[in-house]
Amino acid sequence: MGLFSSDTYPCTVCGSEVTKSDGGRCPRCDAAFHAECLKNIGNVKKESKLIRSDKIKAKCPNCGNVGKW
Repeated sequence: MGLFSSDTYPCTVCGSEVTKSDGGRCPRCDAAFHAECLKNIGNVKKESKLIRSDKIKAKCPNCGNVGKW
């Protein structure tokens, strides 16, 4: 199973559906989130760009893991 199957997952931050095209999942705890939600709560490094094709460096709001997703 890859990053996402055909299913959607609830965003850890806002609770709305997250799809592969608008969010990511933490490799440590498997929490799902929208890139914009991470930006809104301040969990994205300032130099990161929130473009769907780019990976962003972010801190998971669920477990605190920092990585690029």
